Amino acid sequence: MKEEKLQYTVKDGYLKVSISEDINEQQRKKVSVVLETMIVGIEALLEDYSEYLTLEYGEV
Repeated sequence: MKEEKLQYTVKDGYLKVSISEDINEQQRKKVSVVLETMIVGIEALLEDYSEYLTLEYGEV
């Protein structure tokens, strides 16, 4: 996937990921798997470090 189709920002402990709407279905499925895996990993960290971490995500 080209960089202009995926943008991310890391600042002050926050990660923001934006994915272009014009990616094809195959790319969308791959991105979904990667992001879901990342969320599962962060949720696992939350179990042990909930006093230090929060997880907020949404779709715009």
